[in-house]
Amino acid sequence: MIQKIKKLNIKAEKIQQINIKHQFLERKSDILAAFISILACVVILTAYVIPSLRTKHRVSSILVQKQQLLMKSEEKVKDLESKKREDVVDKFDIEKDQYEIATKLQNMMSKLADKDGLSVDRFTVSSLKEWGGLKLAIISTSITGDIKGLVDILSELENITNVRVKRLIVSRRRVGREERLRMNMIIECVIMGG
Repeated sequence: MIQKIKKLNIKAEKIQQINIKHQFLERKSDILAAFISILACVVILTAYVIPSLRTKHRVSSILVQKQQLLMKSEEKVKDLESKKREDVVDKFDIEKDQYEIATKLQNMMSKLADKDGLSVDRFTVSSLKEWGGLKLAIISTSITGDIKGLVDILSELENITNVRVKRLIVSRRRVGREERLRMNMIIECVIMGG
């Protein structure tokens, strides 16, 4: 019987050793699975996430650069437009007769019309009249174009101190297949003599 107990003890020890080995192998496989999971995460991070973050950063920095360039170019365009305006509008001093001021106005309108794609259809010095002790040259003109160009001309006329638009009529006009606006104006200009 003692032999049987010894054999049973030996078998129990072997079973216990086998259980220990089995537990070790289970832990080893758990550790290996965890390692493989971590390795897969690292591979995914380095292969996909980090490059996409770098790309996103590059794209955002490029966008910022493009926005800055756009702002600078818009400022340059505004500066150039203001310089062009200064070149187009001559100084309108009070002239001696209606023909001098009419010539300056006609030159200004022609330059603006060329710039904005307008056409000056009619420009005539119609008469001279007195108003409140001042002599006024009366000029009538007709211009065809788009709204932006017509507004540009009106704003330039508004900036001239001795010139005012007395009457303004805007109508639609068909030119070929497209409709354009036609602006008829009567302009009064202060002059020194007649």
